[in-house]
Amino acid sequence: MKIVAKERPDEQMNNTFQELTNNLEAMLHESMVKIGYVKGQPVGIYYTKDLMHHLLGLEKCSMEEKELSNHHNQSNRKEILEKHALQQLEQFTREKEPEWGNILCELQKDRYKLTVPAKGMEYVYKKNKDNHFLEDLIGVLRYPDVTIENVIAVFHKYSDQVICEKSEDEEFEYAVRFADSSIDPFVYCFTFDEMGKYYHRFTEYDYRKLREG
Repeated sequence: MKIVAKERPDEQMNNTFQELTNNLEAMLHESMVKIGYVKGQPVGIYYTKDLMHHLLGLEKCSMEEKELSNHHNQSNRKEILEKHALQQLEQFTREKEPEWGNILCELQKDRYKLTVPAKGMEYVYKKNKDNHFLEDLIGVLRYPDVTIENVIAVFHKYSDQVICEKSEDEEFEYAVRFADSSIDPFVYCFTFDEMGKYYHRFTEYDYRKLREG
């Protein structure tokens, strides 16, 4: 007889919130790289409903699926998802409080807002102080004659396995990402035009939705 070890409740919670934790940390780190880290200052990060529900894994949860199947009205479906999302976020804030402090979670019209206090900002800053990928990327984009080859060279500084695709989307020209998402999980979309050189980055989920139209 084969015995399968069950996850403890705290392990299940860690798995549930890992994707959200990683994303929130990455968003805060990007904010620090772009505008600097101000000790003692809280920072708010906004999420679309779709992305937040994805990061919380609500579409995978049997409880949501069962309840949603009994509600055909679209407005009811949204209310149920939002209710469960807020319940999950309450658990998330309790789990993260020892390291991050008291994260404030709000639903504001069509977006969720997570406000990370000074303690959490310091935690993210110290944890990522040796992560220089975004600094290097933003730095190379400041050069007036930068090319996509220069951009790819920055990626290659951190991995030999880099995926670069010519985009058919009118909003950007190239999509670049690491083959190993553990290095950086985002898809970076670049535009080179007379207005300058800049990027937008997407989660794999948002990028897939963008491509599907």
